This record gives sequence, structure tokens and C-alpha cells, in this order.
Amino acid sequence: MRIGGQSATMKSAQTGATLEELTNEIWEKPAYESGLTLRWYNLGKKPIDQFSAGDLRFMISENCFLEYMLPRAMEMLRNKPLICGYIYEGDLLRYVIDCEWVYNEKDKKLNAELVQLCIEAIKQLEREEFEADDWENEPEEYGFTKAHAEGSIRSRYQKLKTSEPYRDFAKFANVKRKYPLIFGRNSRYQGHCNIGS
Repeated sequence: MRIGGQSATMKSAQTGATLEELTNEIWEKPAYESGLTLRWYNLGKKPIDQFSAGDLRFMISENCFLEYMLPRAMEMLRNKPLICGYIYEGDLLRYVIDCEWVYNEKDKKLNAELVQLCIEAIKQLEREEFEADDWENEPEEYGFTKAHAEGSIRSRYQKLKTSEPYRDFAKFANVKRKYPLIFGRNSRYQGHCNIGS
């Protein structure tokens, strides 16, 4: 069954298979050659197991051949949730959680795994934002108070929460917190800042 141009089940493409082969259609060179049409044409003849994160982001953003694109994308995301598909860090995951297949919840197991990938991506973005600053880890050693450090963290976190793709991951995974996820009970921040869930 085809829904919105997509098969109702995901399919892992056989090694070396192209979309042209999988669809049993000859992909003719476009009469009007633009960057978009030529990219479509070239991707139709490229083995799916050789698609880059950028190739996958492009096809998934167009909601095309998701039954073949999503398994390949998930292979990449499991290894690196914040892999860049050309635009910004984490954009492949951002486009996957926004595609029709996921939005319509065709595969609840896939959606559950994506929630976990979004949580991991959120934690990685938080580590990138906060863990490089020693003065916030040990504020007294730099002449700051715990209140200064907490205020700085709170301000930066508010900015991070509204940034793309952080806010999209948090919305999909239903993460609602006053402080970053990395600030758990065993966090090195916990002893220096009055932070909670």
C-alpha cells in the first residue's frame, strides 16, 4: 500500500541498490536542468548505501521514498545523533522527526527510538554549551559566586532552549525542564549551583 507516495512499511535497501532499481523505473535526465532536478536525477542512480547525511536530509525533507531513506538515516543517527546533513549540526535528526512517516506515527517503535535519540542529542548540545567553561564549574576559583554561575547558566540555557534544533528535539521528546538534562544528581555542577529538575 502507498500512503502519500510512501510504502506502508520501511525497507532496508539491498547493498548497492539504487532508487531506480528499487522502483523499477528508468529515471530520465530532466528536460529542465536545475540544481534541484539534477540532484533528484543523480540520487536516483546512486546506491542508497552510499547516500551521505546530506543526501538523506534532502530526500527526507521532501518526504520522498521514506521507506528506504529512514533505515539508512537511522543507521547514521544511532552512531551520531547530531550528524550534520549540510545545514547545521543535528539537522538530519531534525528532518527525520518532522517527516510524514514519523508525524503520522506509522512505526511506534521507530518513534520511541527517535525520542531516545532526541534526548541524547539534547544532552550533547548541552555539553557543548556548558562543559567548556571552568569558571561555571568552580566559580569560587575565578572570583565568582555560586549565584553568578547559576545566573549565567540559567540565562544561557534559556537561549539554548529556543535555538534550533534543541527546541525541536525537546518538543518531540516532551522534555520540559528549568535546567539542562546534564545537570543530574551526579553532575559536577550540582555541588556548585542550586539546580534542580
